[in-house]
Amino acid sequence: GCLVVSCRQRRCSDTLIRIDPPSFLPKQLCLLVDQMDITCLVRLGQSSKTITVGGSYRLEDVLIALRTSPHFSHLEPESLLIQVFDDRFQEYVDLDGITVLQQYSKIKLEIQLEAGATEVATGQSELLLFQSAERPAQAATKDVSRYRLPRMPDHVEDALSRVKGLADVSEDLKRQIVNHIYYDLCSYTLYPGPLYAVAAEQLVAKYPKLRDGSCLKYEVWRAHLRVKAKNGRRAMESTVPGVGAARAKHQKASEAKQNSADARPAVAVQHIARHLSGVTYWGDAEDEDSVAGHLAFMAKEVRKANPDWQKIALSMERTFDERRHWMQSVQPLVADILAKYPALEYPQAIRQEFHLLTKHHLDTELEAAIKKYGKRVVTLAERKWRLKPSVVELHKRLDVLPEGEKDGCFATGVVSLLPRLLKEDAGSYLQKLDPSKVHMHPTVLFSGDSAFSADSFLVTVEDLTLDGLDVLGSVSLMISLYWAFNIKYAPGAQKTFAVIERLVGLAFTQLTALGHTVVAQVMLKD
Repeated sequence: GCLVVSCRQRRCSDTLIRIDPPSFLPKQLCLLVDQMDITCLVRLGQSSKTITVGGSYRLEDVLIALRTSPHFSHLEPESLLIQVFDDRFQEYVDLDGITVLQQYSKIKLEIQLEAGATEVATGQSELLLFQSAERPAQAATKDVSRYRLPRMPDHVEDALSRVKGLADVSEDLKRQIVNHIYYDLCSYTLYPGPLYAVAAEQLVAKYPKLRDGSCLKYEVWRAHLRVKAKNGRRAMESTVPGVGAARAKHQKASEAKQNSADARPAVAVQHIARHLSGVTYWGDAEDEDSVAGHLAFMAKEVRKANPDWQKIALSMERTFDERRHWMQSVQPLVADILAKYPALEYPQAIRQEFHLLTKHHLDTELEAAIKKYGKRVVTLAERKWRLKPSVVELHKRLDVLPEGEKDGCFATGVVSLLPRLLKEDAGSYLQKLDPSKVHMHPTVLFSGDSAFSADSFLVTVEDLTLDGLDVLGSVSLMISLYWAFNIKYAPGAQKTFAVIERLVGLAFTQLTALGHTVVAQVMLKD
């Protein structure tokens, strides 16, 4: 026959008690009953997760469950206040060593730093500080000079053991690493400052596969920690010790900076001298008379119906050193440059200038880079929920286009998605044609409703407008204009152009932390 046993739990006085199975049950069945796990809901700030509790369902079993959970293993048991919801009082009460939990018990975790102060995490290690009346004027902190990287949770250590390089670090793993270090930094100070670099340096020293492409090898992590701490402080009240004073100081500095900026005349564009080819200004072979002769020749030659571009190119090369020296010292407008060097009104002369500066042929190298890395850019974008609709739309366009038009559509998709991976927008340099608008920074213009359906492309800066063959030809010509005329990259496109430089083998513009990450993910070693 069959024996059906119901093992129930009963509440007695103020303690949750489990009724043990009867003594007449077989030993094997008793063991099975004792090993039944229960599921509990754990709340940590605004985040709620479930855990499975085994054993006798007491405090020590809850601690074991928290330690083995990927969501809570980073927490230190001695700093935790663990409470369970009591139905009678409709309140959370402290969980002691004799209380036995029920199935679906609700647990709340609070992180205690000191008497009178409690930190409640809003997620995995994201800290919001709540001040009690007993909190002292200054929160207790560890010695900053003795900072040591905290031990990573077991599940993070396991994930890191399988990482081959920075490109393999998922967004979730990166978030857990940054959150865990940030939580530890908060026990030292709310304004870590130099500790960002110290923590990042110790991180890549312990886990060399997390090194980035910067000179110091840890700039990506330093920047992530800085942003994390900044966002954490933004959510804090000004009554938190140290936060109010820091905000007042920052506000005062911002007002002084704004007043200083208002007193200065507005500047349309900023200039920057770029050269990577070992330029020595004022070449040894050309004196002032020789340069003047070349200038006179070019001014006459470019006005001809069929200019001799081979001779013009030679004169542009001979006057290269003088031109770069003049442009760096005077910082002329585009119109002034064209008045002295009218050959720079033509795309071939602009591309030659870029080549003289960098020894790179940007038009062909950018096309090769898109063919090599374009699919990886699209794949990265597809992983971002905010970019996924754009990727789906790109695939739909590619599916219905004839084979000969797919390359252009794909290239347009890549140059549109790449800025968004860097939290920029392609609209900063790829815009719909508006004849009434003057662009002070080099910009690609397209006719029609979108760059995907454009009939033609133009590249413009100030009063200079050039024809672009296609989207890649236009983008390469636009970047060449920046270099040829010593114009600093537009603020909304600087990170994108810095990454494009790396894709074609240049390393002039400094990458941001996010830029290093994207480059590492896109330029994976085959």
